[in-house]
Amino acid sequence: MQGDAGVATKADNMNSLDTAAGGGLVDRRQLLGRCFALGAGAAASGLAMTGQSRADGDLAQWVTQAGETARAYGMPAPEEGYVQRAVIQLYPGLAPEYGFSGTPLQYLRGSITPNGLHFEVHHGGRPQLNAYDHRLMIHGLVERPLQFDLAALDRYPMVSNVHFLECAGNSGRNAFDSGPFQITIDQLHGLVSNAEWTGVPLSVLLDEAGVKPEAKWVVAIGDDGPGMARSIPMEKMMGDGILALYQNGERLRPEQGY
Repeated sequence: MQGDAGVATKADNMNSLDTAAGGGLVDRRQLLGRCFALGAGAAASGLAMTGQSRADGDLAQWVTQAGETARAYGMPAPEEGYVQRAVIQLYPGLAPEYGFSGTPLQYLRGSITPNGLHFEVHHGGRPQLNAYDHRLMIHGLVERPLQFDLAALDRYPMVSNVHFLECAGNSGRNAFDSGPFQITIDQLHGLVSNAEWTGVPLSVLLDEAGVKPEAKWVVAIGDDGPGMARSIPMEKMMGDGILALYQNGERLRPEQGY
């Protein structure tokens, strides 16, 4: 059936279909046949347009020439080069290594932060560690002081959890300056990121060391120039604490503690 102008209308099409059940359900064979007809028409139209483009010599270079070879490590498209961390040097002349880089939250979508855009905070620059010589030590109020290299830690059972990390100084300028600030989100709120972390449960390592009953805190000390240390309740460490070795499936990068 057709409308006044000789073109089948939506109502005409619906009236020409037999129903297989009440409530307007369409016969399956008719529906598939009409879908096939539509697809065939679209394909024919696409071929016609392609032929016209070829005739006009209007094909893009990437259609007529081979592309780049495979890469050993994937990189974003050049058009996305502006998506970078905001690098802030607090004392560029006196101590350029002291500063941070904020995650460009304004450009990201989803909940996971790419590894290359996870925020950094450095009090003495990014340490250049030799991963094969570096050691993790557990000592203090334990029965058996332990020392691990990276290969030994890799042999332990691991778990993966998604956690966000936030620097205590994130959004700190709101507390010290009057504002309003004419700066971007990554410069003001960028010291927070979210990732999947994979590593050894700290309870496994602490149990192996034999934590004494009087031990209530774990003091984590970074072996770099500033010698940063943070205290964490033992109860928390024995709960869901992990010694992270991987971030979003990759080894931790140097700026995150490799």
